[in-house]
Amino acid sequence: MSILGRIWSQAKRSLAVASPPRPEGAGFAELARAAEEGADAEAAAALFARLSAAGIADAEACWRIGRTLGRVGRLDQARRALEAACELDPSSADVHSDLGNVAALSGRLEEAERHYRAALARAPVNPGILANLGHLLRARREAVGAMVAFAEALEHDPGCEAALKGYASLATTTEGLERLARILEQVPDCAAAHAAHAAVLLRVTQNAPRALEQFDLARGLGLDDADLHGGRGLALNALGRTEEALHEFDAALARDPDSGPWRWHRALALLALGRYAEGWVDYEIRLRSEDRPQRDFALRRWEGGDLTAKTILVHAEQGLGDEIMFASCLPEVIARAGGCIIDCHPKLAGLYRRSFPSARVHAGTQFDDGAWLAALGTADCQIPVGSLPLYLRPSREAFPVRERYLVADPARVQRWRARLAELGARSVIGLSWQGGTRDTGRERRSVSLEQLRPLLGRPDTAWVSLQYDARAEDVEDFARASGLPLVHWPEAVSDYEETAAVLCALELTISVCTALVHLAGALGRPAWVLAPLAPEWRYGVRGERMPWYGSVRLFRQRPGESWQPVIARVEEALDARPAG
Repeated sequence: MSILGRIWSQAKRSLAVASPPRPEGAGFAELARAAEEGADAEAAAALFARLSAAGIADAEACWRIGRTLGRVGRLDQARRALEAACELDPSSADVHSDLGNVAALSGRLEEAERHYRAALARAPVNPGILANLGHLLRARREAVGAMVAFAEALEHDPGCEAALKGYASLATTTEGLERLARILEQVPDCAAAHAAHAAVLLRVTQNAPRALEQFDLARGLGLDDADLHGGRGLALNALGRTEEALHEFDAALARDPDSGPWRWHRALALLALGRYAEGWVDYEIRLRSEDRPQRDFALRRWEGGDLTAKTILVHAEQGLGDEIMFASCLPEVIARAGGCIIDCHPKLAGLYRRSFPSARVHAGTQFDDGAWLAALGTADCQIPVGSLPLYLRPSREAFPVRERYLVADPARVQRWRARLAELGARSVIGLSWQGGTRDTGRERRSVSLEQLRPLLGRPDTAWVSLQYDARAEDVEDFARASGLPLVHWPEAVSDYEETAAVLCALELTISVCTALVHLAGALGRPAWVLAPLAPEWRYGVRGERMPWYGSVRLFRQRPGESWQPVIARVEEALDARPAG
């Protein structure tokens, strides 16, 4: 359910504090109440027409008619009835609040805020109105104001479900987690409080077992909504139980088919399980996200049809790793099309021009307008690069077996081979030990240099840091303190052309899950990946190989394991390599 959709769904239970307007025309309020209780929109609309035609002033009847029409989505009619009620009784908090609901659902967010604040001026301790104001501010990306509204609602009613859901959706700190723990002490039998605590616990601490317990407590107390099932799905997925997680995402969508977040997580679960034909369909939901740049090239979308004598624009989206991975589809597109224009991140432009010489390449950001396209010629159609697999990778068998699809600069490769030879070691291996951000599971995906000591202490082996955000002095301090060899050349990771060349010069790279893995795989260079128990969908849920790259090998964390057994298996694999 969307943020604004939730506003109306919570309205009936949360807007009952202010006294309703009193009837002035005998009988009409009772008829309006009957229409509201029976959800009879036709009767409500006919009654309002009678009131208007007769010039009868009945504030309560107009209010109830407006609520009835609003709940079935007849927003313009609802607005007229509620405005009539407001003219007759401007002191009613309920009327202003419902006008706010109708305005919010109609996309008139500033008007909605005015009505909510007018309602609160008349009923300042109404948790439902405060919660709806919070959801509105959240929709406007005013997170601080939204949190204040949710927190105030919970001060007055710690069991307010709408406020609990809103607060849990935004809380990202231990302070927020502690507030929800205190609320649980106040309302220990409140299912929504347990679910909110579980959601924030999972986000802040990544304690999936404890979060799952809390979700199950909420379920035991009778909660059975989309967010409960979706939250359980996230916890199960974090525990590596992807099949069970998928079942929960299905349950969430059965309860709220319009939920973008739960459809997105179902897509990721399907793709992780290798159910590509289903997964790519759901994966398209990303294009509707409010968090992504909305790019309009005024070109029709390519949907897998004939490209003979046509020029297609394939444009960038998401992160560098995604761009590189989905670029594996570009050779087929280029072969089918009369012409191809590729839009990509500036870091990738040189690689792409060398690797796809018949294509025209534009280097820019995903926030650029489309004015640059005219300089590269006309195009007949367009597609985001992440949508190519929808038409080209419906199954595991549809992934081509190829050595590589990106090509590093040969001169740079030779220079790096000479530089690596100067290290004087029999083996020279690249290393990256941290990946992602806080929001994309950095803690779960990363290891420490201290944990990697068994590898770094291998005899006659030199290690080259390929950690893009490592500070040279930190790496040098570790090497000095531990006595273990670790070389860090910032220029090797600051420029993707150089990084690609280094990867081609190294005999092997060992990395956690990060964009470096995709670059190595695209170049056809051997890379060994330390994969956490619940890696991103692109790494799958089982096996040592990814369908995207033949040269990448996965070393998976097993249930209950720390990183040390995984690193030990990497050691064994290094020992088993042929000499020379």
